[in-house]
Amino acid sequence: MRKVTMRDVAEKAGVSISTVSLALRNDERITPETRKEIHDLASKMGYSRDIAGTLLRMDKARIIGVVGQLNQELHSEYVARMHEIASGECFQLISQDANVYGGYEAAFNRLMQLRVSNLIAVNPSFLDIEVSSAIPSVVIGQASPFDGADLVRSSNEQGMLKLVDHLVNLGHRQVLYLDGPAGISAQCRLDSMRNAATHCGVEVTVVPSGNTMDDGFRVGNELVEKGLFAPKSAAAYSTQKSPTALVCYNDQCAQGAIIALNRSGISVPHDVSVAGFDNSSIAQSKAFDLTSVDRGVNEVSALAINLAIERHEYPELSPRVREVPTTLVVRSSTAPAAQR
Repeated sequence: MRKVTMRDVAEKAGVSISTVSLALRNDERITPETRKEIHDLASKMGYSRDIAGTLLRMDKARIIGVVGQLNQELHSEYVARMHEIASGECFQLISQDANVYGGYEAAFNRLMQLRVSNLIAVNPSFLDIEVSSAIPSVVIGQASPFDGADLVRSSNEQGMLKLVDHLVNLGHRQVLYLDGPAGISAQCRLDSMRNAATHCGVEVTVVPSGNTMDDGFRVGNELVEKGLFAPKSAAAYSTQKSPTALVCYNDQCAQGAIIALNRSGISVPHDVSVAGFDNSSIAQSKAFDLTSVDRGVNEVSALAINLAIERHEYPELSPRVREVPTTLVVRSSTAPAAQR
């Protein structure tokens, strides 16, 4: 008689293998009712965990490798949270900074030398590389450059629509958007910004920028020099049809832009409202108190680790996509549009 597998239990219960796996481990992300139903069903079907197989798999290092750009606030927050979650699951996590190793590919190769069992890539937007199929991959980002990789993404469309709608409700109709660096992530966010602006009837002007504080500072100064922003008390400024809000690719870019504006005597939000994306520690700081879109760091990190662990145990699983909802966190950097 064929032995009952976890896949059999999942099919009978009408849920995914990952749900069964979590339920049988009594993971609190599964409701108590569902956990009980799956435990009862597994017992009724005669399912028992393959102890021998588990012991054999223990020879495989319980190490998860993570590569990201750790000069990016959001990437660092993902990595810190994943360290905590992996430790709780008795996995070790090793992180590598793509910037230090000259790119993602070199960082991946470094982790392969350490014989990691799984690999998580945080926003590998600039890649055109191949990763050994022997190392199952999970990608945190808007799309994956790897065949067969699981994908965890947050909803740009949802977050940007909430942000633009918030600005419209404050009376803003002219908005500048500081775009991010070339890559999948920036393109998806730009598309979301344009779609939200069209939906809300807002005129948006896109300005090339980047994803660092220095990028935001540089572009902020350029905008002031061009006369796009000035104190609303300035006589020459009062007759111009000028943007009243600035939306930045991420919080670090917004941080630099705010510093540039303040140094030029332009008050945020009295003269211009500024918003970011990611709801990083920068946005949450009292120094900036930045309106920003929260991308669900805790949920994204937990999903990425869980998918990596499941691939460790069941490498034959088909690629999966998980999307995390985004929320808008309103703070003091946005206010009613200044009257010109």
